[in-house]
Amino acid sequence: MPRSRRLVWGALVPVLATALYLVWMQGRGALPAGDPGTAGLGATDLTGADITVVAADLFVQVAAPARPLRAFSTNRLLFRVARQADGADPVTPVDPVVSFAMTMPMGDHRYALVPAPTPGWYQADVVLPACPSGSRRWFGTLEFTAAGQPRRAQFAFDLAPKAP
Repeated sequence: MPRSRRLVWGALVPVLATALYLVWMQGRGALPAGDPGTAGLGATDLTGADITVVAADLFVQVAAPARPLRAFSTNRLLFRVARQADGADPVTPVDPVVSFAMTMPMGDHRYALVPAPTPGWYQADVVLPACPSGSRRWFGTLEFTAAGQPRRAQFAFDLAPKAP
Protein backbone atom coordinates (compact mmCIF):
# COMPACT_ATOMS: atom_id res chain seq x y z
CA MET A 1 0.00 0.00 0.00
CA PRO A 2 1.42 3.44 -0.89
CA ARG A 3 2.56 5.68 1.97
CA SER A 4 -0.17 8.30 1.32
CA ARG A 5 -2.93 5.68 1.71
CA ARG A 6 -1.42 4.46 4.97
CA LEU A 7 -1.40 8.03 6.26
CA VAL A 8 -5.05 8.53 5.30
CA TRP A 9 -6.10 5.26 6.93
CA GLY A 10 -3.92 6.00 9.94
CA ALA A 11 -5.76 9.29 10.47
CA LEU A 12 -9.23 8.07 9.50
CA VAL A 13 -9.44 4.97 11.71
CA PRO A 14 -8.99 6.81 15.07
CA VAL A 15 -11.54 9.46 14.03
CA LEU A 16 -14.12 6.84 13.09
CA ALA A 17 -13.42 4.84 16.26
CA THR A 18 -13.94 7.96 18.39
CA ALA A 19 -17.18 8.84 16.59
CA LEU A 20 -18.55 5.32 17.07
CA TYR A 21 -17.61 5.38 20.76
CA LEU A 22 -19.40 8.72 21.29
CA VAL A 23 -22.53 7.48 19.49
CA TRP A 24 -22.46 4.32 21.63
CA MET A 25 -22.06 6.34 24.86
CA GLN A 26 -24.89 8.70 23.91
CA GLY A 27 -27.14 5.69 23.17
CA ARG A 28 -26.41 4.36 26.67
CA GLY A 29 -27.46 7.73 28.13
CA ALA A 30 -23.94 8.46 29.38
CA LEU A 31 -23.70 11.68 27.35
CA PRO A 32 -26.24 14.45 26.85
CA ALA A 33 -28.10 14.20 23.55
CA GLY A 34 -26.31 17.02 21.80
CA ASP A 35 -25.04 20.34 23.01
CA PRO A 36 -27.98 22.68 23.40
CA GLY A 37 -25.56 25.59 23.49
CA THR A 38 -24.89 25.04 19.79
CA ALA A 39 -28.02 23.16 18.71
CA GLY A 40 -30.45 25.73 20.13
CA LEU A 41 -32.77 24.41 22.80
CA GLY A 42 -35.59 26.81 22.25
CA ALA A 43 -38.49 25.92 24.55
CA THR A 44 -36.51 23.36 26.58
CA ASP A 45 -34.14 25.95 28.07
CA LEU A 46 -35.07 26.63 31.71
CA THR A 47 -32.65 29.55 32.11
CA GLY A 48 -35.14 32.38 31.64
CA ALA A 49 -38.61 30.84 31.95
CA ASP A 50 -40.55 27.78 33.06
CA ILE A 51 -40.88 25.17 30.32
CA THR A 52 -42.87 22.15 29.17
CA VAL A 53 -40.94 19.20 27.72
CA VAL A 54 -42.15 15.96 26.19
CA ALA A 55 -41.61 12.53 27.76
CA ALA A 56 -42.94 10.03 25.20
CA ASP A 57 -46.71 10.66 25.18
CA LEU A 58 -46.70 12.81 28.33
CA PHE A 59 -45.83 16.43 29.08
CA VAL A 60 -43.57 17.53 31.92
CA GLN A 61 -43.78 21.06 33.24
CA VAL A 62 -40.49 22.22 34.76
CA ALA A 63 -40.47 25.32 36.95
CA ALA A 64 -37.85 27.25 38.89
CA PRO A 65 -39.56 29.54 41.42
CA ALA A 66 -36.37 31.60 41.93
CA ARG A 67 -34.04 32.84 39.22
CA PRO A 68 -31.28 32.93 38.36
CA LEU A 69 -30.30 29.37 39.21
CA ARG A 70 -26.99 29.73 41.05
CA ALA A 71 -23.89 27.60 41.56
CA PHE A 72 -23.27 26.27 45.09
CA SER A 73 -26.76 27.42 46.17
CA THR A 74 -29.95 25.50 46.85
CA ASN A 75 -32.13 25.77 43.74
CA ARG A 76 -35.66 24.40 44.05
CA LEU A 77 -36.99 22.82 40.86
CA LEU A 78 -40.63 21.79 40.45
CA PHE A 79 -42.02 19.15 38.08
CA ARG A 80 -45.56 18.19 37.04
CA VAL A 81 -46.41 15.34 34.66
CA ALA A 82 -49.65 15.41 32.68
CA ARG A 83 -51.32 14.08 29.57
CA GLN A 84 -52.01 17.64 28.34
CA ALA A 85 -49.38 20.35 27.71
CA ASP A 86 -51.27 22.81 29.94
CA GLY A 87 -51.03 20.43 32.92
CA ALA A 88 -54.57 19.06 32.60
CA ASP A 89 -55.11 15.36 33.29
CA PRO A 90 -52.15 14.96 35.68
CA VAL A 91 -50.20 11.72 35.94
CA THR A 92 -48.51 10.45 39.10
CA PRO A 93 -44.89 9.59 38.27
CA VAL A 94 -43.42 6.52 39.95
CA ASP A 95 -39.90 6.84 41.40
CA PRO A 96 -39.12 10.21 39.76
CA VAL A 97 -35.43 11.12 39.77
CA VAL A 98 -33.74 14.13 38.21
CA SER A 99 -30.06 14.03 37.33
CA PHE A 100 -27.70 16.70 36.04
CA ALA A 101 -24.62 16.58 33.83
CA MET A 102 -22.36 18.84 31.83
CA THR A 103 -20.39 18.04 28.71
CA MET A 104 -17.42 17.38 31.01
CA PRO A 105 -17.57 15.09 34.11
CA MET A 106 -18.74 17.04 37.17
CA GLY A 107 -19.67 14.21 39.54
CA ASP A 108 -22.93 12.46 40.34
CA HIS A 109 -25.86 14.83 40.77
CA ARG A 110 -29.06 12.78 41.20
CA TYR A 111 -32.04 13.85 43.26
CA ALA A 112 -35.18 11.90 44.12
CA LEU A 113 -38.28 14.04 43.70
CA VAL A 114 -40.68 14.43 46.62
CA PRO A 115 -44.26 15.69 46.54
CA ALA A 116 -44.41 19.50 46.63
CA PRO A 117 -46.93 21.39 48.79
CA THR A 118 -48.99 22.12 45.65
CA PRO A 119 -50.95 19.00 44.61
CA GLY A 120 -49.68 17.32 41.45
CA TRP A 121 -46.22 18.89 41.66
CA TYR A 122 -42.95 17.25 42.71
CA GLN A 123 -39.80 19.01 43.80
CA ALA A 124 -36.08 18.65 44.31
CA ASP A 125 -33.72 21.02 46.09
CA VAL A 126 -30.65 20.96 43.85
CA VAL A 127 -27.10 22.16 44.57
CA LEU A 128 -24.74 22.16 41.59
CA PRO A 129 -21.11 23.28 41.43
CA ALA A 130 -19.59 25.83 39.08
CA CYS A 131 -17.50 24.33 36.31
CA PRO A 132 -13.78 25.17 36.56
CA SER A 133 -13.72 25.69 32.77
CA GLY A 134 -16.21 28.54 33.08
CA SER A 135 -19.00 26.69 31.26
CA ARG A 136 -22.42 27.45 32.72
CA ARG A 137 -24.60 25.02 30.69
CA TRP A 138 -26.12 22.12 32.64
CA PHE A 139 -28.32 19.34 31.22
CA GLY A 140 -31.16 17.92 33.31
CA THR A 141 -32.83 14.56 32.80
CA LEU A 142 -36.03 13.59 34.60
CA GLU A 143 -36.62 9.83 34.66
CA PHE A 144 -39.77 8.18 35.97
CA THR A 145 -42.26 5.41 35.28
CA ALA A 146 -45.86 6.04 34.24
CA ALA A 147 -48.40 3.42 33.20
CA GLY A 148 -45.67 0.81 33.60
CA GLN A 149 -43.43 2.48 31.00
CA PRO A 150 -40.12 4.23 31.69
CA ARG A 151 -40.15 7.89 30.64
CA ARG A 152 -37.44 10.50 30.19
CA ALA A 153 -37.60 14.27 29.74
CA GLN A 154 -34.55 16.42 29.07
CA PHE A 155 -33.92 20.12 29.52
CA ALA A 156 -31.01 22.50 30.01
CA PHE A 157 -30.15 25.73 31.74
CA ASP A 158 -27.30 28.09 32.43
CA LEU A 159 -26.12 28.27 36.01
CA ALA A 160 -25.20 31.75 37.29
CA PRO A 161 -22.17 32.26 39.52
CA LYS A 162 -22.64 32.04 43.27
CA ALA A 163 -24.20 35.17 44.76
CA PRO A 164 -21.68 37.43 46.53
